[in-house]
Amino acid sequence: MATKITSRNFFLGYQNHKGLFLLVGHLSAILFIFLSFQAEAAEWSPDKIPLTISVEGIIGAGKSQCLSYLSTYDTVEIQPEPVEAWQNWDNINLLDLFYQDPCTYGYLFQNYVQLTLLERHLQPPRNNIRIMERSIYSSHHVFQRHLSESLELDEIENRLLTSWFDLLTTGPTHPMHLDLIVYIRVDPLKALERIQDRNRWEERFISLDYLESLEHYHKQWLMQTQIPVLILDGNKPLNQMPEEYEKIVKSMMTMLK
Repeated sequence: MATKITSRNFFLGYQNHKGLFLLVGHLSAILFIFLSFQAEAAEWSPDKIPLTISVEGIIGAGKSQCLSYLSTYDTVEIQPEPVEAWQNWDNINLLDLFYQDPCTYGYLFQNYVQLTLLERHLQPPRNNIRIMERSIYSSHHVFQRHLSESLELDEIENRLLTSWFDLLTTGPTHPMHLDLIVYIRVDPLKALERIQDRNRWEERFISLDYLESLEHYHKQWLMQTQIPVLILDGNKPLNQMPEEYEKIVKSMMTMLK
């Protein structure tokens, strides 16, 4: 079996993140993880999970509340976004660095996001239905695209990230399948108000323009994807959201029949 490469030892080249050392580390880490998945494919693979769902939306859309509601169902495995890993890689807050200076840290951060999401996808199933907070698809189609088109990723960086995304989502044994995308649609201004109310340190740099850009790229992605999409109204008051969340439950039951 291939040696396990984890997200923690991925960024040994942190101090020179634009250099060849980081690039080699990135390629080697993802390649070893991917080969490790292939070596264990005889025992299990992500496509053996009966249903894999990703809950998507701009920052402040209410994804965490949605996952909290769905976690009450016994057949559901919840995979939150690995924010804690982004906040503390070897005592370095990569998420904060990214928000402070996306031009400098955009490629570094997207690399790490892609790796942590890959690790999450490759975890053996613990239940019949896996529901994830965001996915490698939104990382690529929304956040990476925003960075690329705002020139915070250069052409080489964008092509490198895309080459790995293509391998992981279209390769012969690709582990990154999704059966359903749940998109929580919310007005960016309302999302910004929620962000300001919860007052997370890393989110102090988030602007309305940024949220509107993320909404734009979400819409473009969801109009083009071949994966089924369920849209929820995230503008409703919190006490009315269970009505929206039950639409997910209904879709799950239909798809499992």
